[in-house]
Amino acid sequence: MTRLLMAVVSCALLLFLPACSKEPSNRVDIWGTVTFKGRPVPAGLITINPDLSKGNDGPQGVAEIRDGRFDTRLLEKGAPSGAVILMIDGFDGVPQGESPDGASLFLGYKVSMEVPKEATEKNIDVPESAAATANAAPRQLP
Repeated sequence: MTRLLMAVVSCALLLFLPACSKEPSNRVDIWGTVTFKGRPVPAGLITINPDLSKGNDGPQGVAEIRDGRFDTRLLEKGAPSGAVILMIDGFDGVPQGESPDGASLFLGYKVSMEVPKEATEKNIDVPESAAATANAAPRQLP
């Protein structure tokens, strides 16, 4: 009876232990700066999407912009390696009404890049022409 019990317990452990293990993350951390009109962007949001048109797939990355700096490590939402598209929203940082980040400077500015398989730095200079998108509806943090 003891041998049968040990066999059942051993089989149960073999079945359930792999489910408890944490899968390795395929996310890569990205950090850097965001400027607009030569100045640091006070507040904003960057979403990092795999570029499906180039055959890349994976999780979406997210980073908040604070005082011109962003870092996916802060929200633990790194990007997939390979071809990605960064969607960047920038705000003036002066809270008003229901917008804690203030008025929009630009919305939905896109940057394409190749993310290496290791953590990397990316500095982004948003052109003045991106201000034309400032009246669009801002996106929410995923």
